[in-house]
Amino acid sequence: MATAVVSAPGKINLTLDILGRREDGYHEMEMLMHAVSLENTVRLTTRDRPGICLSCSNPAVPTGEKNLAYRAAQAFFAAWGHSVGLEIRVEKRVPMEAGMAGGSADAAGVLTGLNRIAGGAFSRQELCQIGLSLGADVPFCIWGGAALVQGIGEKITPLPPLKQCWLVIAKPPQGMKTANCFAAYDALDSVHHPETSRALKALQEQNLSAL
Repeated sequence: MATAVVSAPGKINLTLDILGRREDGYHEMEMLMHAVSLENTVRLTTRDRPGICLSCSNPAVPTGEKNLAYRAAQAFFAAWGHSVGLEIRVEKRVPMEAGMAGGSADAAGVLTGLNRIAGGAFSRQELCQIGLSLGADVPFCIWGGAALVQGIGEKITPLPPLKQCWLVIAKPPQGMKTANCFAAYDALDSVHHPETSRALKALQEQNLSAL
């Protein structure tokens, strides 16, 4: 039996820009993302019994194949060419449907933890490729820290994280589904774009007030 415990931080978008919709239906993005100290914990334990068993501290979270963490384990085993009996336990602290990548962080935690158990079968870049098939935020959650994220989430340029920065995150009771947000964007007649280049410069200079 092998065990891996992985911290799965949520993230915020310092900027989020949609550059356009692609022919395949995905949106071309440009974002400054930053991990935060609010995090889930993912515990992986191999077992003799085959199959994947997932449990979560939040009863509202699905525990079957609709869960990204569950699907991450399936994707890892498919890429690895092997499978083991696996128990996944997620302690949930990052709010759901908040744009903070809580589910993607869990998936990244599963991929990272299974890679440890597998003795480093994949490089971080290869894990990101597996993660991208699950969701656009998963590759960043594998990298963590701060980054300029482009494309549909696959192009990641690591950046220096903010130092000694405190954030207040306010999450109302209502959630926002990503698909609905993109649909609302697609219906807009005009779009205001953030000044990503200025925000990037402020982040690189650690100038919090400018950011």
